[in-house]
Amino acid sequence: MATPAEFVTLGELFLRSCGNGDEEVFEKSKLLMEDTLPNGWRS
Repeated sequence: MATPAEFVTLGELFLRSCGNGDEEVFEKSKLLMEDTLPNGWRS
């Protein structure tokens, strides 16, 4: 089970690198998030 210390914001996840060779998919996912999520989604 997750503890509060393990939670991160979507903004923090957005800034992380993929690091496993799927960088192209990750970058396309980031574009989709920017275009579709509401204002303030990073916090």
